[in-house]
Amino acid sequence: MNETFTPHWPHNISCGEPIGIAAECDWAFLVPCFYGKKDVLPGKIFVHNVMLHHFIIYVLPAIPTEHKFVLVTSGTDRTIPTGSGDVRFGPIFGFNSTGGWAWNFLTQHPQIKHWYCENHDLTHPKVSTLPTGVVEHDDTMKHIPILKLDVPVNKRGTNLFVGHRLRTSAGQWELRQQVTDLCKAVPYCISPPNEQLRGNRQDISQERYVESARSATFLVCVHGGGLDPSPKAWEAMMMGTIPIIQHNTLDDAYRQFPVVFVDDFRVLFGDKRAVKTRLRELKKLLAPYYDDKLKRSVVLEVSLI
Repeated sequence: MNETFTPHWPHNISCGEPIGIAAECDWAFLVPCFYGKKDVLPGKIFVHNVMLHHFIIYVLPAIPTEHKFVLVTSGTDRTIPTGSGDVRFGPIFGFNSTGGWAWNFLTQHPQIKHWYCENHDLTHPKVSTLPTGVVEHDDTMKHIPILKLDVPVNKRGTNLFVGHRLRTSAGQWELRQQVTDLCKAVPYCISPPNEQLRGNRQDISQERYVESARSATFLVCVHGGGLDPSPKAWEAMMMGTIPIIQHNTLDDAYRQFPVVFVDDFRVLFGDKRAVKTRLRELKKLLAPYYDDKLKRSVVLEVSLI
């Protein structure tokens, strides 16, 4: 290895051990830590989003030019490259509304075989979606285990559950408010009082949230900070409830699962008779992937990879 590489390794200061996909990679660049064997060339490199500039400037040039690897990036709601999915922060350094030099550099770099990127808001043949999945080790969001289906999906009422936290009714959170208001106006939609369901659940317990979600056939997964509909979508599949997701640049990941896609959530609250008919059709089509033990085991196996 090039000796100039050594001074630029992040130091292990106030940083937890890698978890999830980061723990499965050979090298992991967290904030501000490095985990892995520096003297062993990696097949998979995990880079926390905010460490991407460090990785491009200091790490990548020191990896032998003939060595190829898979890049995996994650860690925040900030969308890559444009930053449009979470307007609280804007683009990460090196990225912008048209991609930016960092996006072009990584997607065109000959040593990167493929890039698995969480919350990407542009598409590229070399980029695949890394789903957010479930959130672990967060004091405000308890882990929901994979639950046995006490009531099969095909035996439940044809109804929707809307269970998201309402931060504000403006900006990127406006859609959540709209969906909540629409839900209250139709008889086939369940929405607990105050809808304070994610993060610090002030008005509903974790148990109530799980109970409500499991009593419904469909869970409406309106994105929040980033573009990804998870953890709600992931939790829904774990609880045995069918997620409804809005089409976006992350479709390639969620097409692998028995979910429902919509172009606009408002279609769920239009012609009530037509909507109910369509929901019954979708329930009949997708219920076997939740009710049949073999098919459900395949779904869960894929979701846990």
